[in-house]
Amino acid sequence: MPDKQERPVERRLAQLFDTLRIDQAHIVASTSWDWAGLVASHPEMIASLTLVSPGGLDVGLLRPMASRLLVIAGEGDGAAESAAAELPGAVGREIQGYVGLPWADPARDHTDEMCDAILEHLRATGGDLAALDADAEEGEVEGIPYSVEGHGPPLVLVPLMLAPSQWGPLVPRLSERYTTITLGGQELGFVPLLEDRARTPGYTRLVGSTLDAAGLAFDHDLLEVGCGPGSLLRWVVDAKRVRSVVGVDINDYLLEEARRQADRQGLGDAIDLRHGNAEELPFPDARFDITFSSTVMEEVDADRMLAEMIRVTRPGGKVVVIVRSVDIPWVVNAGLPPELKARVEAASGGVAKRGCADASLYRRFTDAGLRETLIAPQFLPIQAGDGRGILMRRVLEGMASTLDRDDAAVFTQSVAQARDVGLLSVAWPHHCAVGAKPE
Repeated sequence: MPDKQERPVERRLAQLFDTLRIDQAHIVASTSWDWAGLVASHPEMIASLTLVSPGGLDVGLLRPMASRLLVIAGEGDGAAESAAAELPGAVGREIQGYVGLPWADPARDHTDEMCDAILEHLRATGGDLAALDADAEEGEVEGIPYSVEGHGPPLVLVPLMLAPSQWGPLVPRLSERYTTITLGGQELGFVPLLEDRARTPGYTRLVGSTLDAAGLAFDHDLLEVGCGPGSLLRWVVDAKRVRSVVGVDINDYLLEEARRQADRQGLGDAIDLRHGNAEELPFPDARFDITFSSTVMEEVDADRMLAEMIRVTRPGGKVVVIVRSVDIPWVVNAGLPPELKARVEAASGGVAKRGCADASLYRRFTDAGLRETLIAPQFLPIQAGDGRGILMRRVLEGMASTLDRDDAAVFTQSVAQARDVGLLSVAWPHHCAVGAKPE
C-alpha cells in the first residue's frame, strides 16, 4: 500500500468528500494537478467545474463535462476564448484588467466580477444539488486542511496559485447561498510545486552553491525575502545550520503554511517567520549577514527590493539573488524534432512590469553599489524521478500549453518515450548574483 504522503491528490479529495459526507459538489480551482485526477477518476462527484487561469486545457479530459465548465481568464490570455471554441457548451469569461500571472490576486482586485461569474455559473449548473448539512468548522483530512462557512449546496474552493488573498474576498457572498469549503495545505495549489522544487537535488545544489559563494557560515544571521511556504528555510536549517534564520513574505496564505510545516518538523523555534513587503522590509538597517532571495524579484519592483535587501544587510555582508531567466533558452532532452525542440526551448515566462528575470540583474547589483560581485547564469537540472514529480509535470504542462494541438501531441508522445527509457530531463536557466555591501 502506498505511503500516505504519496497518495494521489484525487484520492485525498475523495476521502475529504467522504469525511464531509459530500456526494457531489461545485468545484472552483486553478492548477491542473488539483482537478485533473478528480475529473478523470471521479467525474460523478463534480456538479460543476470553474477554472481560473488554468493555462492549457486538456480538451479530451474536459469534453464530457463541457456543459458544466466555466473558464475565467485574464485579459488577452486566450484561455476563455479557447474554452468556448474547443469545448462546445463551456463558458469562457475574460476579466478586464486581470493579468493571469501566478501571483495575481483576482479575488481581491476583481471581487465583484469574479463573484458574479461564479455565482451565475453555479445557478445555471446547480440543478437539484442538495444542501450540505455541515456546521461551520475547521479540520484536516489526508493532509488537506479545510474550513466550512455558510449553508447550502457544497462549493469547494481549491487554492488559487500564489494569490495572497486566495478566495477570502469572495467567501462572504458565496457562503450566503452555498456551504463554502475552502481548502489549503501542502497537497494543493502552488505549495506542492514549491515543496517539490526544494526536494529536487538540482535546485538545492543551485541554491547551496550560490549561498556557499556568499560565504554562508554557522555564525551568520540569514534572511530569506519572499520565503513562501518556508521550503528553503527548512532546508537551510537542516543543511547549513546557521545562527539564525528569518523569513519574510507578503503572502499570509503561504506564511500560514510555512508555520504549519515548520511546527510539524519540529523547527518552529528555529525559524522566525514575518509578514512583510519585499519593497519595504520590516527590519532595521544592517540587521543580517546574508540577505537572500530566490525567484521573487520577478514579481516586484526589482530595484526597490534590491535597495531594501542592501539596507538590512550589515556592511561587509552579502546580498544573494536568484531569478528565473527569460533571456536564456531552456534545454529539453526528450527526443523532439528539431523545429519543435526550438519552439519548446524558447525563453519565456511571466514577469511583473518592474520585475527582473534576465541578465539586467547583474547591472542592477553594480549600479546599487555592491562590490565583489559574483555573477553566473546557472541551469536547474530536473530529472523525471526528482521529488514527487510535480515540478517536472508543471514544467512540461507549461511547455505543452504553448503549442497547437498537433505539436502538443508530438511533444507528449516524445516526452512519454523519453521517460520510458530513462532519458527525460530538462535544464531550467536562472541568473544568480552575489554582492558584498561596502564596509
